[in-house]
Amino acid sequence: MRVKQHLVVAAPCLVLLLNACGSTNAPPAAVSVDATDPTGRPSALWQLVWSDEFNAADIDVAKWSFEEHCWGGGNNEQQCYTKRKANAFIENGALHIAAKRGNYSGASLPGGDKRVKKTLPFTSAKLHTKGKVDWKYGRFEVRAKMPQGQGTWSTIWMLPSNSVYGKWPASGEIDIVEAVNLKTKTDLQDAPSTQRESRVYGGLHYGRAFPENVRSGQAYSLPYGKNPADNFHTYAIEWEEGEIRWYVDNLHYATQRQDEWYSQFKENGVLINGKGAAPFDENFHLLLNLAVGGSWAENTNDTGVDSSVFPQNLSIDYVRVYQCSVDRSTGRGCATISNDAALVEGYLAPELSVADRSFATGPVFGLFEDSLDGRLTANSYDPENNIIYQELDELGRGKVVKISKSGKAGNVYFTAPPTNMSHWLKGGELIFDLNIQSMDKSAALLVKMDSGWPDASDFKVNLPKKGEWAQIRVNVADLVENGNSLVSGKFVDMTQVTNLFVIEPTGKMTFKLDNIRFEYPEADMPINFDKVEANYQLVDFGGNQTEIIDDPKGQKGRVAATVKSENAAIWAGTTVGGVDGFASPLVMTGDKPTLSLWVYSSEAGVPVRLKIADSKEGQHFAEVEVKTRSANQWERLNFDFSTANPSLNSRWNYNKVTVFFNFGVRGEDVGPKVFYWDELKVAP
Repeated sequence: MRVKQHLVVAAPCLVLLLNACGSTNAPPAAVSVDATDPTGRPSALWQLVWSDEFNAADIDVAKWSFEEHCWGGGNNEQQCYTKRKANAFIENGALHIAAKRGNYSGASLPGGDKRVKKTLPFTSAKLHTKGKVDWKYGRFEVRAKMPQGQGTWSTIWMLPSNSVYGKWPASGEIDIVEAVNLKTKTDLQDAPSTQRESRVYGGLHYGRAFPENVRSGQAYSLPYGKNPADNFHTYAIEWEEGEIRWYVDNLHYATQRQDEWYSQFKENGVLINGKGAAPFDENFHLLLNLAVGGSWAENTNDTGVDSSVFPQNLSIDYVRVYQCSVDRSTGRGCATISNDAALVEGYLAPELSVADRSFATGPVFGLFEDSLDGRLTANSYDPENNIIYQELDELGRGKVVKISKSGKAGNVYFTAPPTNMSHWLKGGELIFDLNIQSMDKSAALLVKMDSGWPDASDFKVNLPKKGEWAQIRVNVADLVENGNSLVSGKFVDMTQVTNLFVIEPTGKMTFKLDNIRFEYPEADMPINFDKVEANYQLVDFGGNQTEIIDDPKGQKGRVAATVKSENAAIWAGTTVGGVDGFASPLVMTGDKPTLSLWVYSSEAGVPVRLKIADSKEGQHFAEVEVKTRSANQWERLNFDFSTANPSLNSRWNYNKVTVFFNFGVRGEDVGPKVFYWDELKVAP
């Protein structure tokens, strides 16, 4: 696992994609750069093919379409998008997208079905070129002045016109520029208290379809303390085959290449990898919008939405699209490159694994122990580059996870395809070892599970002393019942959990994690293996291998199957109750204290021995041996501990049982054998 120190967001703007579109060309024109921009013009080899200078009286509907809905973008944004002139208009040679206060009702989904409505407290506008014009490769340049205030979220971005690689964002998304909460108090690490938020962000969404997606990108701050909300600045990308570059005022500040992105999608029901530069090798169209609130804006800076700052405008002087005159088919040969630009570290494609029916089942489902389960992907929601995730060695523990968070927003999560985790509600626990290294006094630590935001549940963890490892145990049913503390009335859907483990500090914190797992409560006597929601704590030694399976003979339910291997020792066995033993000691009274066990053996006359012991006092034990009476059928064996050797001692706490199938010789003399057993209990 590589260390991530860049912008990574799980799903800040979920988008449902519509139908395909065509393309148009416009006459070429010279590149012009405002005199307030720094030197460093884009190459003259870029040829202008489409633009909107917003010099007309009204928005050109031949170039732009409006979205009309109150969906909330999949992020619980608080605006309805309209096509009213109050929310989008041209004035003084610029397009203005205005976010305003005021309840408005509209379709609750982006498809526009008005039979299902929603009312939200703000209105705004979202324009796009889908169905009118789109492009593959080129330079996309927008000169804009950003809005300011807590809860503003402006985006100039691109989406594929055809979802060739599947639903969002397996087919990709390109964010030319995003900005949230400008001119509020910044939560940038170690910034002075007077510093105002001024960062803008460029990035890519890709991976698999939501919610198994990833995002990577880069933040940028204007020089000399300038703020994007004070004046117009030019935001651009140069997109060529296998590479995307980001610019502000023609300064190249970030590059991401195809070896740092991927696309995985289903073809004929089978998950496969996209080839070459996929998904960024298809036609994309432009989008312009100003959102209010939502998962990113409301969870950073001062948090929430400050309604007093509205109305706010995203003002756009022009939108210009260029294509490379050297090679339009690849977009190569016209690059404007700075050696100082950051190389964005993205994500490698997860391994494509065959479906595993045992995935996420009990009695123990390990997520991380020395390494992350290969069927999971570690990811992070990190909108402000606050999080560092590492896997490192720790003496006496092997590999552990270390997470550092330097701001408010962000979390780390382990992702899988939608997984039915509902069986863990029956007594299951989420367990992990935690070591707090440092933290703000006000910070708390939440663990979460979600099935796609905002369908999530979270639970506040009791923190141990700093510098000390402690085991944290969270009842899964309690976590789920808590619901989403940020969105009232929302809960994780346990039948389709995608982020199986989410860990979120609410402030600055550095901590380590180990032995992350789901586990059923330890089973107590009597033992029969039909109860799925129990941890039977089977420990093999000496050459045995035991697992719980459905009875292959079809006469019982779930049973223990023990394979005594060729290299098994004479005293090879399986302990029930694990290292710590049962929660309660065995209670055997009367003149003939007896344990019974049902056994299926391929031979008669096989010695079977039960040993009961005190898990804390190893010298306190008693053993009884009997022999199978028949072959190839289930039979009940009774072990009379009044004849035990050593003798039974009523003062000792016998809280675990070991089962031996004993030939009296090493396994190599008889070969491997399989025994089945079930229903271990104190006989009446």
